[in-house]
Amino acid sequence: MVELRALSAAARLVEALEANREHRQLTDTVIAWMNSEVEHRDIEIWSLRAAMFASNPALTLSATPQMRDVERISLQLMADELGLPERDPGVSLALGAMSGVMSQLVLISASEDLERVISLAELVFNGIIEWVKKDAAKPKEPTE
Repeated sequence: MVELRALSAAARLVEALEANREHRQLTDTVIAWMNSEVEHRDIEIWSLRAAMFASNPALTLSATPQMRDVERISLQLMADELGLPERDPGVSLALGAMSGVMSQLVLISASEDLERVISLAELVFNGIIEWVKKDAAKPKEPTE
């Protein structure tokens, strides 16, 4: 049952990314999705899932087919948001930061202040975007 809910959350994230591809930044879409997921949470299931992942962290590394779609779409959207090629290290690092934050969400208990958690996630997302954009705007020194 936990896996089915996770699949549903991943499927909803894919839908949100696809639906907002032309109209929204990746970070805005993910934050909106996180806010909407609060409506789908079952406190008992959320707490069980958090305990399960806390006791077996390797489970957070398992990817569903929907999560592969999330990764593929997110790569394109992040590159667009940053104005960089998909292969740029800044794109990879920004996605890594977002992925890290999102993977930690499975460890957070349903009893936590989710509004605060999402607000903190948004700060991290916006911070990494700003830092990568600042770095990309720096004049590059010629390499020898």
